Amino acid sequence: MTNKSSNLTCEVKNSGTISVEDAIEQILKVRGIEMDSLEVDKELALKDLMQIYQVDKAAKRLVEAFEKDQNILIFGDYDCDGISATSILWRSFEFVKKENFVGYSGVIKPFLPNRFRHGYGFSQNAAEDISKMDEDFDLIVTVDCGIRDGKVIAEFSKETSCEFIVTDHHEPPENVEDLEHIVVHQLHPKSKVKFKSISGAFVGYLLMLKLFDILKLELPKDLSQELECYVGISTVADVMPLIGVNRTYTKLAINFLKQTPTVGLEKLMHVAKVDPETISAGTIGFALGPRLNAAGRLDDATMGLRALLTRDPDIAYKYAYRLENFNSKRRSETDRFIKIAMKEASDECKINLIHIKDIPEGINGLVASKVCEQTHKPTLIFSDSSEDGVIKASARSIKGVNIAQAIEACSSSLIKFGGHKQAAGLSLEKDNFEDFCESLVDYIDKSVDESDLVKQIVGDIQIDSNLVNLRFANALKELEPFGFGFKSPQFYFENMLIVGKKVIGKTKDSLALKVEGKGLESFKVLNFKSLEDVEQLEEGIRINIVGTLNLDTWNGRTNVSVIVKGWDFAQED
Repeated sequence: MTNKSSNLTCEVKNSGTISVEDAIEQILKVRGIEMDSLEVDKELALKDLMQIYQVDKAAKRLVEAFEKDQNILIFGDYDCDGISATSILWRSFEFVKKENFVGYSGVIKPFLPNRFRHGYGFSQNAAEDISKMDEDFDLIVTVDCGIRDGKVIAEFSKETSCEFIVTDHHEPPENVEDLEHIVVHQLHPKSKVKFKSISGAFVGYLLMLKLFDILKLELPKDLSQELECYVGISTVADVMPLIGVNRTYTKLAINFLKQTPTVGLEKLMHVAKVDPETISAGTIGFALGPRLNAAGRLDDATMGLRALLTRDPDIAYKYAYRLENFNSKRRSETDRFIKIAMKEASDECKINLIHIKDIPEGINGLVASKVCEQTHKPTLIFSDSSEDGVIKASARSIKGVNIAQAIEACSSSLIKFGGHKQAAGLSLEKDNFEDFCESLVDYIDKSVDESDLVKQIVGDIQIDSNLVNLRFANALKELEPFGFGFKSPQFYFENMLIVGKKVIGKTKDSLALKVEGKGLESFKVLNFKSLEDVEQLEEGIRINIVGTLNLDTWNGRTNVSVIVKGWDFAQED
């Protein structure tokens, strides 16, 4: 993080030393949270969420399907959220059959679309393949997808007499109130839910809770914890904000993974070299989520679903090992294409529109995310689809730029699109590519201010070396889980004198600095992956720093250091 790439700011300035208790209070105040409201009561939160649109109608339709021995298809998505959502419904239906419908003679099957053959959501290609299956389905329940697939769903339903329950959490279309099938969605205009930032798996989970309630079923502890764990995993992996009830379920997932994980999750953690004692939201986001996503990015997401649902340790290990191999390949491919994309990133436009013909569409989003992060601009990575004449793109955006809204405003020539404020996807005919790009550039140019593109690295509060200690670091751990929407606290250190410098890392592009401030003690600062910083930062220089506290244990001894998120030169007195 060089001083040239960003602006350092701080929410709360402190001229003198402050206590651990005052620092914690200031951090929460900056984020608009009081300590006694940090933990949300789960039952109270569920009362709000159970007002989600048409959940009663959907649950009653499921009961009818079981009573009439109808065939049910669970239609998921190929990412971690979709896999988690499908797992929730599969486990729940297993339990419902066992407890209430022992004589049920219908067929229940999961279906995860293949990214390369079917594309996202309930597509025409997916509909055609479902029509070729051995069973005729009476009811299809979509999870984590379907809200923008009304036309294909209506056509399929008319041709087959199959009914639909669409559960989704993505941005709904303007005509959502005209859809004739059942829709369970927290963003529906008629939904009374107050807390709307939930994953697709969470929406599916709410439907299952309503189903259990109607059938007056009490879940055994192990099943209840497993379903809660899938909600927590999806919440982190799909980058939902870790506030409110999302924090509650993320903590439940972490505790489950530490203590009594399913055999599938246990083997997945084993191949990922995850120590159960140290599991955090970061573990889910950077270890488990990517591995569950990996098969869907490069091959078939069904492998991830099987890894979660199998009860056989040997089979679980086989799938976990294959997911590990896919993830390794995914990392290598992603790194290669990030380098290519960064060379194409624009200095002139307020948005990056990068077309890489041979990039696997399964890693478009990962590359877009990294380019967006490094350039601090909304970014679209386009790839040529296997379908003749079709280009697909994944989009990622910065805070303050709603990329889904921007794409919708320019969508007249698109085949399909959808997503969130900061992540979206689309497909279009190759002949419309240039016109779409021109339209999007024009929209962003008019709606985004240059100041939005200057990366602000914000410290929650200003502290000095008196708080770089184990007591404060351990107090911060009590605020976990940290993640999107409730990030790990960042601290502003003003006018720090560099008194020691050591170049570290295999490529000699990182630094371990020793700095002194107004406090009594010096402390260690780690600055990773910046050759420019290695050249600029020398002993005797005074700098301002924004960074996070880091606990590092070596040879049985734990020390606290600061990991740099950004820095600039201190102003001379």
